[in-house]
Amino acid sequence: MANPTVNITAGEETHAVELGSTLYQILEVIPRRPIEPVAAIVNGNMQELSYRIYSDSQVVWQDYTTASGNRLYKRSVVFLLLIAAANLFPRHRLKVSHSLDNGSYCFLQGPEKTGAQEIAALEAEMRRLVALDLPIADSLLTKEDMVNFFRSQGKEQKAELPERRKSSTTHLYSCQGVSEYLFGHMAPRTGLLHNFELILFDEGFVLRLPIQKDIGFKEAAFMEPRRLQAILKESRRWVEKLGVANITDLNRLTERGKMTELILINEALHARELTKISDGVYSRFPQTRLVLVAGPSSSGKTTFTQRLAIHFRALGLRPLTISLDDYFLNRDQTPLDHQGEKDYESLQALDLKLFNQQLKALMKGKEVRLPRYDFITGRSSRQAEACRLDDDQLIIVEGIHAINEELTSGISEENKCKVYVSALTQLSFDDYTPIASSDNRLFRRMVRDMQFRGSSPEQTILRWGSVRRGEFANIFPYQEQADYFFNSALSYELSVLRPFIEGPLSRIGADSPAFTEAKRLRQLIEYFEPVEPLCIPLDSILQEFLGKSCFFT
Repeated sequence: MANPTVNITAGEETHAVELGSTLYQILEVIPRRPIEPVAAIVNGNMQELSYRIYSDSQVVWQDYTTASGNRLYKRSVVFLLLIAAANLFPRHRLKVSHSLDNGSYCFLQGPEKTGAQEIAALEAEMRRLVALDLPIADSLLTKEDMVNFFRSQGKEQKAELPERRKSSTTHLYSCQGVSEYLFGHMAPRTGLLHNFELILFDEGFVLRLPIQKDIGFKEAAFMEPRRLQAILKESRRWVEKLGVANITDLNRLTERGKMTELILINEALHARELTKISDGVYSRFPQTRLVLVAGPSSSGKTTFTQRLAIHFRALGLRPLTISLDDYFLNRDQTPLDHQGEKDYESLQALDLKLFNQQLKALMKGKEVRLPRYDFITGRSSRQAEACRLDDDQLIIVEGIHAINEELTSGISEENKCKVYVSALTQLSFDDYTPIASSDNRLFRRMVRDMQFRGSSPEQTILRWGSVRRGEFANIFPYQEQADYFFNSALSYELSVLRPFIEGPLSRIGADSPAFTEAKRLRQLIEYFEPVEPLCIPLDSILQEFLGKSCFFT
């Protein structure tokens, strides 16, 4: 009698496989793929390759070029790095600090300094472990057992995190005597993790990983992001001084009723950075008359620009603020992307000729009538009052392309100042799992879109890939050209955003193409103890997303 079978459908292919087959076994009987999958989305849920199929299923294979596959691959390579570090440098403590380029900045904290020789040895050990193709064992533990395991390892802060999960069980992964949980699924074997490199950088090294193609990463040599690294290290230093380097630190402050103080300190730090930037520009005025403010989506550029303008007013200057959004071409003239859709993220979606004509005229003291773009009709008009630049005025231009040299190539460098704004969160789960800044911005955007743009979290998630592609094409390549960096992240904000977003995320059903991502984001946000936004100043960048900003009433 033949063994019972089930059908799995992957793309346009359907295959009959033996009932109870694992995804790993199924991969052995279907046509090979150019890049080996590390997991799959089965009927809308992310599953590891050890998952068994007992019913007809829709399967979407995930490799390191896809969003979910890339996260799993990165997590697994970090685990591989952790094992290699334990083998070679048992007296050192591995720290994975933050994302950098298409990888992570890491360092070994210990009694001896590590340099090129040690990093080369670490990479060689990782490759040895890959060649051995070792199994990464997966054990399912109860919350209580996981808490006790972490405490037995001396990880008291990490032991508090499983209690916050709604799930009653947690996965523990083990290989070569190292057992850990890195807050997500893992690859089943080390042999799948062959694509990585370690590059000596700053006081540590960058763990560089394969590209995620669907958001626009491109294969390129590592270009040292010195300015970005400096601001990230400074931000990390501040969160450690404030005692909020990880989620447990933040939750403990909330439970002790110390959140008000943390909020006010965070806001004071923002005010200090604004003062530094405005004083720096003022010291070069009137030679510098143009301030360009750029940054990725939901970085708080608009509020930053408004607050910077207030600081200039306090110095006796009267800023004229211009939004690049008002220079959009009429919608029927918008260029198309490679998928045939209107590309609003492209520099060519702006009326560059008009912008440069008016900017040069203003810099020469001439009168112009600025445009206004109507997002409902998709057309531009000249309804604004005529304006000119007086002796006590400068111009602030805000938009995603602002520091792209092509935008203002006709203006001398000595006449302009470039500011890059981004929410570079420095919170982490543990030593090896920083929270992605892109997730921080996505939470902001979901809350804002719900309140002001009539878009559900589902719609925001589905558009996020396009937004990210625009960032990698039009914003990130120019960030090192900035004269100033402003980190708009606030260490308390995810605690404040949780009550706004948790419920709407939970209502995204399994039949939605956004379900897998919504589930991941919901699991992330539930680690944060919720906080009421009662004492957040009205000029805070976070109020731009919460809807109580004094700049938008």
